[in-house]
Amino acid sequence: MDELRDKVAAARQNRAGRTAAERVAANAPIVSDRALAAFDPETPMARVTIEDCLTIIPNHFDLCQIAAKRARQLARGALPKVPWEDHKSTVLSLREIAAGYVDKTVLTEADLPPIRSSQADLDLPELAF
Repeated sequence: MDELRDKVAAARQNRAGRTAAERVAANAPIVSDRALAAFDPETPMARVTIEDCLTIIPNHFDLCQIAAKRARQLARGALPKVPWEDHKSTVLSLREIAAGYVDKTVLTEADLPPIRSSQADLDLPELAF
């Protein structure tokens, strides 16, 4: 962590008062302002990481398939096994995997039907001319 903090500090120092061409000429790392702003050592980077999920499902390919299938289930109305907390279905599926609630058996479950809008929502009002 200290090494990363040092690299970010060096990137900020190299960035100060220089154009991109000057940074390239000085062989300084080119880091965008947005990337620098995203790094805050006081704030945890992510609530769930792939490494947490890989302890449960060690195969990357299987993890991807399981997380995608579970995310589709959640998006189509399946009940979550951990609190939703305003997360998207993809993040929630990874949280469920990291917590140990979801495993390979999800791949054998039947798919939920896609959510469809009612016909009334799809009909456009008639325009009077």
